[in-house]
Amino acid sequence: MARSLWMGLSLLTAAALAGCATPPAEPQPEPPSAEAPPSASPRPPAIGSDQSFINQAIGMGEAESGMGRLADGKAASKPLRAFAARMTTEHTRANQQLAMLAKRLNLQVAPPPDQPPPELLTTTGPEFDRQYLDLVIKSHQNMIALFESEANNGQDVRVKHYAGSMLPVLRHHLHEAETMAHQAGV
Repeated sequence: MARSLWMGLSLLTAAALAGCATPPAEPQPEPPSAEAPPSASPRPPAIGSDQSFINQAIGMGEAESGMGRLADGKAASKPLRAFAARMTTEHTRANQQLAMLAKRLNLQVAPPPDQPPPELLTTTGPEFDRQYLDLVIKSHQNMIALFESEANNGQDVRVKHYAGSMLPVLRHHLHEAETMAHQAGV
């Protein structure tokens, strides 16, 4: 029995000494998430420009969603109402994804303004359709510029990836709005 106790202590001591001789394990990177490409290397936490991007992007997305909800009820054109409903759905979903990313990065999201543009509140019918499309086009042009800037110059790889992944969607929205505006003579 003494021999097995001695053998057990010897093995335990050897294991402990072997552990001391081994260099400390490097921290394992987090598995790739939907927000970051698999080849992305870890970066410092999002700061400054990333925080600003997140707040601006969520504000612009909420404005698009709000205008879409308004247009869904006020637009004269049935295709424009369908487009507006899709803008509401897609921008709301994009904002939810971005808010989740901000939460993972421990960033606070500023509450976006909840007021649609006044010019949309006072118009109806075909004039509403023209003004709505004009605002959607300008808004998407601004969003594309913001998202391109973040994708190229952002600090955090996850935020940059999000911005880059949204660019094709935003460009498609812009193309659709420009096509509808052209067809409506805007």
